[in-house]
Amino acid sequence: MPRSERPARVTLKDVAAHAGVSVGTVSDIVNRGLSDNYAEPTRQRVHRSIDQLGYRPTRAAQNLKRGRTDTIGIALTRGFDNPYYARLFDTIKRALGRYQLSSELMVLDNQQRGEARRVCDGMISHGVEGLIVGPVYYWDKPILEELRDQKRVGVPTVTFGAVRDEVGMHNVFMGDDQGGVVLTEYLLSMGHRRIAYFPIHPPDKAHLDRGSLQEGVTRVLEARGLFDEDWVFLGFDLGRFKDSFEYAQAFAHRWLDARETDRPTAVICKTDQIAITALAVFHRLGIRVPEDLSVIGYDNLPESAYTIPALTTVDNAIDQRMAQVAEDIATMVGRTPVEPAPRQAVIPKVIERDSVKAITPG
Repeated sequence: MPRSERPARVTLKDVAAHAGVSVGTVSDIVNRGLSDNYAEPTRQRVHRSIDQLGYRPTRAAQNLKRGRTDTIGIALTRGFDNPYYARLFDTIKRALGRYQLSSELMVLDNQQRGEARRVCDGMISHGVEGLIVGPVYYWDKPILEELRDQKRVGVPTVTFGAVRDEVGMHNVFMGDDQGGVVLTEYLLSMGHRRIAYFPIHPPDKAHLDRGSLQEGVTRVLEARGLFDEDWVFLGFDLGRFKDSFEYAQAFAHRWLDARETDRPTAVICKTDQIAITALAVFHRLGIRVPEDLSVIGYDNLPESAYTIPALTTVDNAIDQRMAQVAEDIATMVGRTPVEPAPRQAVIPKVIERDSVKAITPG
């Protein structure tokens, strides 16, 4: 419908003119909770005009009346190029709904200095009652610094990710290191001893980042004397399929060039997005999964069940973890759940499908 043909929205001014009162009177009765200051005939006249004109208060006006917005700002530090983060947002949004809280989403364009402040300040200016920021990792230095500054603003904030006390505010620890332990022990139980991993973030001691998947993987492999630096591929996981494709190609060509006795029998992919891309690369290059090479992912994306072969992965319990995030921020802003949910143990678990095979250790 052209803009000129749309019916005009009924305003407070229209109601005031129809009822023969001032705009302030209508606002007091409808939005500010001050109807007791007016005589009953005045109140009735205003409400009759509202009914006859079909006036509906705006959300901003209702918030003015109640003195709150029932809205939590969610600042995601990674975008939807990786479908995991779309699932993450949906999980948080549904968890907040249990507390009758809605959400406003903003995604950081990058992890550079000033971006987290811009996003958080923007949502605060919209009147959000609290903030959820994540995932945040130790190598996100600019974000960590700005979150420390953000604490001074006084807006209730919950972070989640692989940090504990560095931010100085409430944090839900994702425990991906535990997932790395579960994943690696599973591969060992299937007979694999030559295990590759890609990509890992390359700070000074990349494989020892606290709370990360790579920490858990490395801890188990080093304890067994199986950690092989030559088959650990450094790289920045920016959540883009293009980057995942390049990492998978680099790994596949090195694997094909290696002597058969030196080749890893299994590869750990940092995310399901990377693993799904790797399956496509391996297929193009004639590497059979799992006959030649076993592949395991991490995140348990819904899409991982429909690859060929179906991807074995690890479910990192984001439903339970994001339920905790929602509960913590809701408590901070003074809300209680409509129906309290029982606390559940948060334990990553292997989702066994078709991309990993058992072998006899050689």
